[in-house]
Amino acid sequence: MSDSIETAGGGEQAGGAAGAKQVIRRVVDALTDRQQRALALIGEGTSIKQISETVGVDRGTIYRWMRTDPHFRAAYNAWQLEQRESCRAALLKCAEKAVARINRMVDMDENLAWKLVKELGLLGKGQPMHTDAKQVEREIAIEQEEAENRLAERESDPLEEARETAITSMLQKWIAEGPASRPVPPKTTEAVG
Repeated sequence: MSDSIETAGGGEQAGGAAGAKQVIRRVVDALTDRQQRALALIGEGTSIKQISETVGVDRGTIYRWMRTDPHFRAAYNAWQLEQRESCRAALLKCAEKAVARINRMVDMDENLAWKLVKELGLLGKGQPMHTDAKQVEREIAIEQEEAENRLAERESDPLEEARETAITSMLQKWIAEGPASRPVPPKTTEAVG
């Protein structure tokens, strides 16, 4: 783990690997036994289907925990952060050789240089991943409110959705069938006088 775990908005911080483990332990301790087993199985790379069978809950329940249960989502986020830090540490062992090779490749290929910058997300900010259940709960509430607002907008103008669907299907048909399927405007004849 890194020297500290930081969350956007001034969330939890713990010094060193021992402190990070304490944060994760506290977050995991807030879970039910089934949730703790599910999280442990996720950490082992077990499929959601297998986890649901082992833990004795529906697959949808596990997905719901990941989306809307603040404690489970905080623990899941903490696990993901720990995994990322472990991977980063392992990659640092071979970073010098990798960077030297990438430098040589980028010098020869401008498109690769831009692709690398975009893939690394260097042009924008990444999404914060909170490990504090209260922050995750606020995040979930905002996501749900945004989803409800989008749904309300759709429901307020059902004709707009129908028009969008019709236009999309017409464009897909035209693309699939090629130029021959596109309507041709009628020819106009000039009056001979």
